[in-house]
Amino acid sequence: MPVEPAFLVDGALALPATAVRGRTVADDDEDAVTLAAEAGLALLERTRARPQALVLATTTPPYDEGGSVQALAELLGVGPDVFALELTASLRDGLAALRVAAALGGTALVCASHRGRGRDDGHGGAAVLVAADGGVAALRPGPARAEELRDRYRLAGAPERSEADPSFVWDAGAPRLAREWGLEAPSVVGPAARIAARAERELGGPGDELAGETGVLGAAHALARILLGLERPQRVLAAASGLAEAIEVEPASGGGAAEVAARARAALAKERRTEPPPPLDWSALDPYTSAPRSWRERGQDLRLEAGRCAACGRIVFPHPQTCPGCGSRELSAERLPRAGTVLTQTRDHVYPLGRSTAMAVVELDGGARFYGQVVPSASVAIGTRVRLVPRRLHNGAGAAQYFWKIAPAEAS
Repeated sequence: MPVEPAFLVDGALALPATAVRGRTVADDDEDAVTLAAEAGLALLERTRARPQALVLATTTPPYDEGGSVQALAELLGVGPDVFALELTASLRDGLAALRVAAALGGTALVCASHRGRGRDDGHGGAAVLVAADGGVAALRPGPARAEELRDRYRLAGAPERSEADPSFVWDAGAPRLAREWGLEAPSVVGPAARIAARAERELGGPGDELAGETGVLGAAHALARILLGLERPQRVLAAASGLAEAIEVEPASGGGAAEVAARARAALAKERRTEPPPPLDWSALDPYTSAPRSWRERGQDLRLEAGRCAACGRIVFPHPQTCPGCGSRELSAERLPRAGTVLTQTRDHVYPLGRSTAMAVVELDGGARFYGQVVPSASVAIGTRVRLVPRRLHNGAGAAQYFWKIAPAEAS
């Protein structure tokens, strides 16, 4: 069924602050939800958009059943009435999410993320804001394919994925479709990075500068490549596991596409640590929690909602029942800003993660204060400019418990 073109309004690329041997490596408390949230938050804070739809694309979701997109919606602050959908079949789903967004109409936020499992995989996220009209580039969905072709897959419950012989991938996978569809100088994204790169070279494509810097970013890879090359026309193909999608990207006049591409390139070029982040001993941490507690406190835990006093204007986090300044009980919920300055810091030697944990008090822009953990791979000092970033706090009660941690501003 033909799909009307949609328009890319803006985009953001979020990559971890560590890269080891050509692969971006996230901290242990980052997963597909937090990586997608990092990209989505950067985009929403810049555009001030209020999307009517949210689509998450990832092959590494925290939950096999029960969904992960709802936690993303809460972290982004776009709920609760947003239409939310997640695609978790293969790395082609980043482009499939764009097709879905184009078909939905209105304004949709597409987030894709990956916490890699294989030797060619990297960690990272990308977000794209799609609208029915306007924007810096037109998105025209092209041909699609669904067939029984297992070049990469993982059976339910299996700890490791399976991959087909490289010659079969070349003969039957993404390279075959790129040739069959007659795509002009395409960007080819497939489960085997070297095979996709070879096909792209033979077809006159631009070359995948991303894979050499980050590894393959799963469902986020095609979106990231679109953002990096947004100043020029593109034909992008993503195919894996018998599912394939192609899309044409045409920048509009006016220079906006080049600005989006420049921001993505700056995110890719950022200097990174080369030592792997220290591991967290999750087995040592199993605090009590419950589904009712998580639901009741989702405002403070996920949406960063504080209480602002109507009488004296004081803003307090977490949201109290009574203002500690003047005693008023008239407080309204207000989302905290994420930027601030470290007021004081210490180390917690009791918190059971197998090592001490850095803690800090942050004076947020606007006056509120936040006390929390520093991300595992960073350190801060008094006066450091920081940002609050979404992370997994623990897995209490067998569920992912998300909260906010403190990261240096240049690394967030």
